[in-house]
Amino acid sequence: MSRKLGAFDPASTATTTVFSISTGAGAAIAAVAQNMFPLSTDLSNTGAGDGVLSTLGTVITFSSAVGTPYGAGSAMRIQDSSSTRNKLEITSAAAVEMMEFSSAFTWEWWMWRDSGQNSSHRVLFDSRENGEHSYPVLLIQFSSGGFLRVSNASTGSGSYQDRTAGTAAAEQQWQHYAITRDSSDTLRMFIDGVKVLATSFAFSFDNKATGGRPEFFSDVNVTNNSAHYMRDLRIFKDTCVYTTSFSVPNQPMTATNETLVIATSTVVNTRSHSHVWNYSDIYKARRADTWPGLVYDPQIALYLPFNGSLTDFSSYGHTVSAVGDAAVTTSPFQFHGSCAFDGNGDLLTVPHNDIFDFVGNDFTIEGFINPTTAAGVQGVYAQWGGTGSRSFKVVISTNAKLEINGSKDGSSGGQINQLASTAFELNTFSHFAVTREGSNFRIFINGVNRGTTTDSGALYNSSANIAIGGNRADQTTNTLFGNLEDFRVINGLALYTTDFEVPTRSLNNTLTVNP
Repeated sequence: MSRKLGAFDPASTATTTVFSISTGAGAAIAAVAQNMFPLSTDLSNTGAGDGVLSTLGTVITFSSAVGTPYGAGSAMRIQDSSSTRNKLEITSAAAVEMMEFSSAFTWEWWMWRDSGQNSSHRVLFDSRENGEHSYPVLLIQFSSGGFLRVSNASTGSGSYQDRTAGTAAAEQQWQHYAITRDSSDTLRMFIDGVKVLATSFAFSFDNKATGGRPEFFSDVNVTNNSAHYMRDLRIFKDTCVYTTSFSVPNQPMTATNETLVIATSTVVNTRSHSHVWNYSDIYKARRADTWPGLVYDPQIALYLPFNGSLTDFSSYGHTVSAVGDAAVTTSPFQFHGSCAFDGNGDLLTVPHNDIFDFVGNDFTIEGFINPTTAAGVQGVYAQWGGTGSRSFKVVISTNAKLEINGSKDGSSGGQINQLASTAFELNTFSHFAVTREGSNFRIFINGVNRGTTTDSGALYNSSANIAIGGNRADQTTNTLFGNLEDFRVINGLALYTTDFEVPTRSLNNTLTVNP
């Protein structure tokens, strides 16, 4: 803000936090954890099963160095080692059977992660087949960057299904983590009770792991060890405990349902402001939908309102770079401003990040578009590179019709393909949305479904950078003629599944399904 109303201390600010709380059913689930490891003084299992944790390599210690999530006390300490099989394993055939999650399940735990843990993958759980070290049945890990990930692969397929949270884990502080899957194959992830992923994830086990020993905190090659403190690892088979955001436990967990609360959903809107107000600045900011500073849902992978800059307003703050003459303009616009592309090599690029990896996730790509020319193929959004790095793109095809193109092997195009049934009106802003819900890919133009295709396969997990207004981030051909405004990418949610009312204001941080 400027100082038209007099000098003030820039540090003199106030923060107002508004909580909107909706309480769930409140009924506890009648279930007992098969595996409940308090990890306070030893590796004992207080659950209903007979799973026994045994050490491989470095001796596990119990330390009070960082306390516990509940205050003072001890927690299990495991340290990274490049030369030691620094991990635990589950023993007994019955216990292994309980770790085969073909239906609903719940994993939850408290963890204090060492610094430097986000530099590479860190394994939490690795279920291998008997004598086979190439294809995990189930893998739970923190991916590079600290994003919680669940992976599954069939025997000998060599093809992973991955589901990755949209919010990175913290380091050097206690956090509560939960992973659940319900009977309809919806996988959810929570960090400190906040839902950071909800997506379809259908998989099953072949039961060959019964001869093996599922392992914790390292892979078989001892290259992705985890270094951390841990308390209260609780595992349920055939029970989905959490479906909405919840209040994390404030006392040590047990195997029984006394602490199983399907808790509340909380929305936080934090507004930081100076004690001295400049009403001219406030008016301008409100008109541009930049005030107050809203808390953006972590499923929003990218949000570009183009209200005077190329700033990404998502919680990730991606760097957006202009190529050619792509630039923000105030004419034409739908709400406040747009990004103009002249079709002559103009595009925006965003560096690759795991949050853009759709794989088999539900997702939404939407915005307002003003196409000015119906000339050949024009890129709108693409995570698409050369052979071996192709995933998904949205383009304006011949005759000004929106088209989607997905690759499942990273090399082939058109493995998932759909063309809209109607064309865009030129020189007019239209709302568009491309969504995936389970196996259904849909194209919406101005709130009307203009094309659906069905495919249950996972999109290729590409490392290509993101192109906006272009067909590829590394090329300047097939670029957009026209304008984009309020462009948004959402990973983990199909925002539109049926016809809907087109938004009449800036999209911002709102995620309302089929408004």
